[in-house]
This record gives sequence, structure tokens and C-alpha cells, in this order.
Amino acid sequence: MRTKIGKFEILRLLGKGSMGEVYLGLDPGLGREVAIKTIHRDSVFGTESATQFDREAKALAAMNHPNIVTLYDYGTDEGSSYLVMEYLEGADLATLIEGRSMGQRELLEVLAQVCDGLAYAHDRGFVHRDLKPGNVRVVLLGTRIHAKLLDFGIAAATCADPTAQGSWVGTVSYMAPEYLGSGKATPGSDLFAIGVAIYEILSGGRKPFTADTPAGVINAILRLPPAGLDPGELRDVPGGFLEIVARSLAKDPAERYPTAAALASAIRSGLSAPSSGPAPAAVEAAPAPAKQIVVGRGPRANCLSLRVALRQAPPSATILVLPGLYKESLVVDKAVTIQGEGDAEGILIPEGITVEAGGDLSLVNVTVENSWGVALRLLPGAQARAKDVCFQEAPAGGVELGPGTTGDFLRCRFNGNGSAGLLAMEGSRSTVEDCELAGNQLTGLHACGGARVQLRACRIVANLGIGVSAVDAADVSLDLCELGRNQGPGMLLDRGAAGRLAQSFVTGGRSLGIQCRQGASLSLEGCLVEGNALGGVLLAHENLTQAMGPDNRILDGILHY
Repeated sequence: MRTKIGKFEILRLLGKGSMGEVYLGLDPGLGREVAIKTIHRDSVFGTESATQFDREAKALAAMNHPNIVTLYDYGTDEGSSYLVMEYLEGADLATLIEGRSMGQRELLEVLAQVCDGLAYAHDRGFVHRDLKPGNVRVVLLGTRIHAKLLDFGIAAATCADPTAQGSWVGTVSYMAPEYLGSGKATPGSDLFAIGVAIYEILSGGRKPFTADTPAGVINAILRLPPAGLDPGELRDVPGGFLEIVARSLAKDPAERYPTAAALASAIRSGLSAPSSGPAPAAVEAAPAPAKQIVVGRGPRANCLSLRVALRQAPPSATILVLPGLYKESLVVDKAVTIQGEGDAEGILIPEGITVEAGGDLSLVNVTVENSWGVALRLLPGAQARAKDVCFQEAPAGGVELGPGTTGDFLRCRFNGNGSAGLLAMEGSRSTVEDCELAGNQLTGLHACGGARVQLRACRIVANLGIGVSAVDAADVSLDLCELGRNQGPGMLLDRGAAGRLAQSFVTGGRSLGIQCRQGASLSLEGCLVEGNALGGVLLAHENLTQAMGPDNRILDGILHY
């Protein structure tokens, strides 16, 4: 090991990478310990990494802020460039999140301080571009937590392959959609990365966008909503942080916080609100918890009628439903959870559910039918979430998302319905993950009127009509999905609709694989189109320039009319 770099003595090696090392050093003139970061200018990474290293030095030299690491010196010695910075004892934020050795409130205050440093950097024209918990050092000054932002090495860098492991362009999981789409980062891109870090703190280390490959993560960031956060994960912070996360992770930069200072203020305001965790013990005894509503027959049940239970339940209540047949139509007009116990097939609601304006339904582990209408209907202004639910044998459709509604579905089945398995109407929004849409009369999914539907790891198979249809400016994206054995086209796009498929299969259909009519747009990435009776992809003449890259396998051919 070297004993000296420039005028600085080397005490020990702190870390080593493929481009250089970081040492603990000593400034002999001042007698203080320093961190010395080196890079080999003749490394395999070439002059680009050296240029980025020079850029980091100039960026740090231009800034002087308590939440940004301080630069002391910069130079070249024996073929290596080096930065001399303040030495910070402590741990990086990533380690603290993973080890859960610090409470959520303290970790969020760390991010508020990082935002203070970012606001200073942004005001001076610098965008970090590699913001992540690993680049935040947390130290203790007495009993006070103090954050320092590190690594401005790619403050203006670009790279041809953002998925490459170890690339200096940044870390994929923290890249904002607009950065991935254009390669141009803005201060809003740094705020998106802060949003990812807030999500990690609240979830105990999970990331909001995950996949098996970097390309899959990129696709999730560009097209999918973040994975849901359970309010129960907010151990000791107010529930308002769910809104802070949602705004920080908005796809559109204009919908995020306008500045880092505004995000810092939002975090601190959120921390000053009452905690959503259990209240501290009071001198007087707390009131007894409300009696749980259990619907069904047997000694555990305290209500026979699910309709009566809905009427009696206070807002945000959970109704536990025992196995049985509940032959009554239900109307939901408040926030409530209906959760079945046991096998979903053993809990049947055969007359359908309607969610009215202002209603917020969480539906878990039941089967919903309707002998005359729609199994689940959301009226304008309603929202619903369903997990492990079967919507079946409804002649007017499995689920109808009315104008402006929101519906999220996980591990659900939309099977054997008379119209569409899932109908998304004007302006509705929906995420559908790990679901099956099969055996429906007209289509597995139909989206219209600007509806946006995102499907991931779904099976849209054996429908008696079309697999997925989208019209009138609807936007439908499928990731890791199977469109197979449908009687009509696997996907039909018409009248300004947009369809995007990534890593999906369109196979074995009795008609066309995909039909893209005039005014519609189609994008395929890493897809297989094979074994469809009438051809692979049929494009209107005006759609000849549709985005279909070389990584697709369209074995049935591309047709035009």
C-alpha cells in the first residue's frame, strides 16, 4: 500500500473499486484526518471516468454547505488523480435502512437535510444524478443526527448504456422516468430519487419499482405505478407520508414538489403531525376497541347479513366474512374492507357489489358474481382494491370502472363473464398484477375514453372474443403478460388508442396476434408473436413506423393494409 499521496500521509485503506481506492489519510500540516479518493487515469474505464472525477472536484469546489461533503484539495500523483475531503465517521443511509437500527423519523430527518443540501446545489446549477442512500453519510454530532451528501461525480455525465452494472451514470432504481426516457436529468430527477429513498425508509428496505433485470426495472419506472405501501408499515410516522411518497414518485416532473426546499418542508411538516403509530399510554384507560364485525353462521359470527354489516360498520372498518353464500346485493358508500376467511371459492356474493361516489372498498379473498348485471361496479368518484378475488359469471361484465374511478387488482380472476372481464371507462385508472382474464364473451379487457390500464404478469387467455381491446385514446401497457388462445385478435387498438407490450407473449390465437387500426399506436419490446392463425401484427398503412425494435420475435409476420 502507498504511504503518501501528494502531501498527505496514508493511514489505511477504507475501500477499493475497479477504478481506484479510498484511503484514510492525515494532513501533516493541520494534523487532521481526511478521506482521500483516488482514480487511476489509465484504468479500463478510460478518459470518461477521469473526466467525471475532474467534474466532481469542480462541483464540490463550487459548493460550501453543511449537508454537502467538504473538499479540501485536488491533484494528481503517480498517475492517479485524487480528491481530499473531510473524513466522516458514521454509516451510510443504505446501511441504516437495511439494519433498521434507527427509527423512521430519524431517517426521514436525514432526507430532509439531504434536500437542504440539494436545494443549495440546484440553486448553483448542479444536478446530482446519482442520489441514493448509499451516497448519504450519516454522522452524530453529539446527540444530533447530521447528513452529508457525497459523490457528485456524474453531476453532468451521460452514458450510452444506463443498464450497465457499475456504470457511473447512476443507479437504475433511483432514475426518474424523464431521465430514462431522454438522458436529460433535471432537479426534479433528484427529487424522484428522494421519493424512492422515502419509500425505502417506510417499507423497511423495499424499492417501489422492482424486476428481475435492469431492463425490467426501467420498464417499471416508465410504465408502472410504485408498489403499494401498507399504512401499517408507517410504524412511527403520520399517514400523510403516503401522499408525500406519491407526489415525489409522480411520472410527470411537473406533478412533483417544485423544489428540494419544498420537499424538505413537506417532510418536516409531515414529521410534526401526530404519529400514525400506537398512542402512548395515558393516565386514564383508553376506550375498549370496537368489536370486530364477523359475518356468517356459527359461534364466532355476530352478524348474519353482509348488507347489515356494511350499514353498521364505521368508516375504515374491516368486516370478516366466514365461508357461505351471501345472496344480497351490496352497496358501499364509505371506506371499508370486506375480507373473506378461508378459500375464496367458499365465500360467494352472487348479487354483485356497487361502490358509490366517495366509497373506498378493499375486497379480499371472496368470489363475486351477478346473475343479471356486473359483478363489481364502481360509480364515478369511487375507488377499489381487490386481492385474491374471483369476478365471474356476470352477463354484463366482471368489473366495470366508471368514469374517473380507480381500481387496483392483485392475483384476481376475471373469468367467464358475458361481456368484458374488466371494463375501464372514461378517465379511469387501473393496475392489474398477476391476474387471469379468461373465458369472457367479448373481451378480456376493454379500455376506452382515455382510460389508463397497466397490466403486469397477467394471463389474458381463451377469451371468446378479443384478448385486450383499447379505443378512443385509451392507454394500455402490458409487461410480462401472456395473450394466448383468444378467438379474436390478441390485442386490438383503434381510434387513437396506445398499446405497449414489453417481454410479453402473443401466441396461439384463432385470429390476428395484434391489430393496430388507423390513428392507434403500438410499441413492442422483447415480445414473441407466434402461432396466430391469421398473422402476427396487422398495421394500417399510416402506422408503418410503429415502434417495434429488433429484440422482438414476430414469427407470424407483419401485415399492412
